[in-house]
Parts: sequence; C-alpha cells; structure tokens
Amino acid sequence: ERVQEAFHDQLTLPNGRKPVQIRPAIDPHNPSSQMGYVSTPEQENKLFVGMTSRNADENSIRDLFAAFGEIREIYIIRNADGSNKGCAFLKFAQRESALSAIESLNDKIVMEG
Repeated sequence: ERVQEAFHDQLTLPNGRKPVQIRPAIDPHNPSSQMGYVSTPEQENKLFVGMTSRNADENSIRDLFAAFGEIREIYIIRNADGSNKGCAFLKFAQRESALSAIESLNDKIVMEG
C-alpha cells in the first residue's frame, strides 16, 4: 500500500495523456484482490503498467524492466483490432524486483511515442 500511495499517478510519458499507472495487479477472478488485497505470492510480483507508448512491444517493455530482475511474463493489453491499448501486465519472478522497479522508475522514465 505504501508503494502504491507514493508512486501511483506520478509520471506522464511523452505524448501521454495521463500519468503512468504502476501498481500491483489485481486478479479479476478473485474478488478479494479487487478490494485491494493481494491474495497469492504470484500476484505480489505482478505489475500493471499503464500509459505506455502505443508503439511499445514486448521487447521494449522487457528492456525497460529487465534490470530489476527476472521477468516471467509480459502481456500487452490490446484493442479488438489488435492495436496496443497503451498498458500491460508484467510479472517478475521475485516480489523485490517488482517493488524495486516501481521505486526506481518513478519520475525517471520516458517512453517515446
């Protein structure tokens, strides 16, 4: 909760319309996670990354976050036509990697496009 309070909505990427959303991801199939409770160790390692470039691909997101630890999965959210919605989910192997990424990227990263 402290990390989310400190870093959520703090950085606007170039050509972005709103601040980037970096916070722990919720599981839409688990009602307790929607109330703000992280219910599994895996969810503690998963980040929602919002307001990314609509040109971002898996490699550009991986390049941005790779320095913080082993990345298990990147899922770019897409529109029905397959275009990038400008947000993604990223799952680290370790919770500490996710927290470090949130802390380090706040007000320090600019994603082109």
